[in-house]
Parts: sequence; C-alpha cells; structure tokens
Amino acid sequence: MESQKTDSSGRFLTFLQERLPEGHQHPIRCLQGELTRWSKARQVHVLTRGERNNRIHYKIFLPLTGHLILSSSQQELRVEAGELGIVDRNLSHQESWVAGEDGVYAHYFIAPMKGRLSMNLLLWQKNGGKQVQTPGSLPFEGGALMEEILHMYQEEAPFPAHASKVLADVLLRGLELADLPPRSRIVSKAMRIMLDQPGNPALSVSWLAEQVNCHPDTLSRRFSAETGNTLLKTLRTLRMQIAKDMLQEGDLAISEVAQLCGYRDHSHFSRDFHRNYGSPPSQFSLR
Repeated sequence: MESQKTDSSGRFLTFLQERLPEGHQHPIRCLQGELTRWSKARQVHVLTRGERNNRIHYKIFLPLTGHLILSSSQQELRVEAGELGIVDRNLSHQESWVAGEDGVYAHYFIAPMKGRLSMNLLLWQKNGGKQVQTPGSLPFEGGALMEEILHMYQEEAPFPAHASKVLADVLLRGLELADLPPRSRIVSKAMRIMLDQPGNPALSVSWLAEQVNCHPDTLSRRFSAETGNTLLKTLRTLRMQIAKDMLQEGDLAISEVAQLCGYRDHSHFSRDFHRNYGSPPSQFSLR
C-alpha cells in the first residue's frame, strides 16, 4: 500500500517519544548509527536534474522500514531500507511511501543548509496513517563538498563507490556531536538533550535542570558563561532554524510546524518567529 506525501488521511503529530520506532528516541544519535550501517554498503540513488545550481538544494532520504519511490516526469527510483535516495528539492517530483510487511514505513530525512544540517525522522502507519516527525538542526560545514560530489556523479548509475565513501564521511563528520566545543558535563548534557529533542514541549530551564541533576539557577548561569547565550535563547534559535526549514519545504501548515517545534501556543510561535526573522511565518510558508 502506498501513501503519497500529500495524503490527507495522515497528520503530523507533536513530539511524542513513545510513538517513535523502538530504539529511535534519540534521533541524532540513531541517525549516526543508521548512516554508519549504510556506509558499509553505500547504496545511493539520485533523481537527476541535469543542471548545476549555485545553492545547496539536495534532500536525502534513508528509509528504515518499507521503501521509498522517488519519481519525476523522466525517472523513477526505488529506494530500499538501508539505502540513500537523493533528489534536488527544486526538481518537480513525487515521494511515495510504501509500508513494509509490518504495515509501517519510516525514514530519516537530511537536508544540507548553509552552515548547518537539517534532519528529521518520519513514521507512517498504513492502519491509521499516523505520521511523526522529530526535527533537528546541527552545525555543518560540509554542504559545499556534498553538493560538488552529487553534481559531479549524479548522472552515473550505479553511483560510484568512491564517491559514496566521501559522501558517508562528510555526513558522519557533520553529525559528530563530539565536535562541539569543550564544556562542563552539565552544559554538554543539556546541549545534547536540546539537539536531540528540540521539539519536546517540556523543554525548559527547570526540566533540563532535572535531567542533568542540578539547580535551575546553576544550569542557567553555567550555560550562559560557557556558551555566551542564555539557554532559552539558544533553544529558541534552534527551534526557529528548524521551523524555517519546514515552512520553506511547504509540506506542513504553520500550526503543525509550531507543534513540531515544541510550541503549544500558535501565537507564541508566530511572535518568536517574527522576532527572529523580521517577518511572520506566513511569508515563509508555501501553504
């Protein structure tokens, strides 16, 4: 059974850890593991565009269960679990999800942006059509190299093994959280939790302080001293980066993006977005 990306029977839900596939409650760390497994076989399928772009526009999919169909007017690709499917987001195309024998389809989505890497985990169940995203955003400096590799070899089938190896190294290096500047244990742990669960609506100074076993005032003071920003400003910036990415993709309504970024109040989300970008979210949304 297939589900088109625009299937109205499913709705993107807020961050709900208990709904994620077993073992994927920490999406960034799990994505590292999945990419490490993929890097051993390094199967890559690229839906070609045939022209060079000056900006990074590639979308990367890594199915976990079931398989993905990427199709354009001239090409159709089947991407199995454990393989990479890559497409230029400006190319007119369709993404179709096909559930596995257990009735579930899931994939990781990765998008190189300028100076960072946007990612999320999607789960679709054909009995109920539920869909879940857990968004994330990490610093990433390998986008230009990735774009060069993909443009250079996109017309070759199969995708060359040596190019896949470089692609794997670039992606895994970009996800290496150990590259964050040295910090104290409590600040490092708080930062990792924020990167892993930016859409968790429970995220607050008090909640994070409980997770790292310290007083909220201590966490706030040390976080500001070690990072140069307050904890809440850092969290808001991270959520706004993710929100902007989602709105520009055009797949979700503003209210859904707000929920996925951890906002219970749509007006609060709109105010933060306007404060961060100088424009309301409606100017970034294609819906």
